Amino acid sequence: GFDRTGEAAHLSVPAAIRWEIIRWAKARGYRWYDLGGLHEEALRALLAGECRHSDSWPSSDQTKVAFGGSPFRYPSAVEMINSAPVRTAYDFSRRWAGGRRLVARATRRFRGATP
Repeated sequence: GFDRTGEAAHLSVPAAIRWEIIRWAKARGYRWYDLGGLHEEALRALLAGECRHSDSWPSSDQTKVAFGGSPFRYPSAVEMINSAPVRTAYDFSRRWAGGRRLVARATRRFRGATP
């Protein structure tokens, strides 16, 4: 196991790895490092300028915010369906539970997942 009473208990291996990645990237001319997404509650508060920290946020969000980056929301993914009749059927099917299940099953099948 890991001795959590000694000096090592105060070290943060994930933070050290993250810093080493940042140093490596900076040495090679990179200017941006994406720490990944934030949970909705934290993202909403940050974008609204309400606060920069909350104990109610997950620790992963607190760590990302501590690095001082700029939060932003990526646009939602979309399904590109060029055929007008197929697109109409798709949009209609998404309005009821059975249609959503059917679309989800078809999506898994077409993307190679198990049926």
